[in-house]
Amino acid sequence: IELNERMQRERAQSVAAARRAWQYAPPRMVVVANRLPVSVARNAEGQLEYSVSSGGMVSALLGVRHVRMVWVGWCPVPEDATAAELQQVKRALLQQGCVPVFLPPDEAEAYYNGFCNDMLWPLFHYVISRTPELDGAAEREQEHWEAYQRVNRRFAEVVDRVARETDLVWVHDYHLMLLPSLLRAKREHLKIGWFLHTPWPSSEVFRSAQPSSTKPVSET
Repeated sequence: IELNERMQRERAQSVAAARRAWQYAPPRMVVVANRLPVSVARNAEGQLEYSVSSGGMVSALLGVRHVRMVWVGWCPVPEDATAAELQQVKRALLQQGCVPVFLPPDEAEAYYNGFCNDMLWPLFHYVISRTPELDGAAEREQEHWEAYQRVNRRFAEVVDRVARETDLVWVHDYHLMLLPSLLRAKREHLKIGWFLHTPWPSSEVFRSAQPSSTKPVSET
């Protein structure tokens, strides 16, 4: 009886200590951005090698202390990468606190260069140079918009698997503007933030850049 009581006291003390440690432990943040802070390339010997990505956001957040970070982002890999190499990339990136999102080349092209760079970047930088009269422009814009939706949904699936209920999910920039609402539909109580890296344009910019598609984006 005495041994049982002592074990119960020790167990209670252990649980209380664990709760205190968790209370004062650094919070965990899931940083979700278009690109990971690590790049993958094939060297002259045909081996995959890793390097720190360039960019202001990467430089700024790599200097943050006292916050446990998990990065989720698109990770371009060589087109000839095998399934075994993709698993190798996943393991290597996980050791560095990164969770990759792999995109097929055609989908990445439509999402990134098509919708993000050709549609959203000009809007957010007050550059209106669209030519809706070109043949096939409406169809291409619709394809790019659909690719943008698919990629955001893929990000939502990955973040949903990674994020804990106590995490703060911090989504970055115009590449992933659909992601917060997609995550909210999956996780009602998840803490989600979204940060735009440019000022929000005035309403006149959006009116002057009405999509040439016959189906407005707001109704898609």
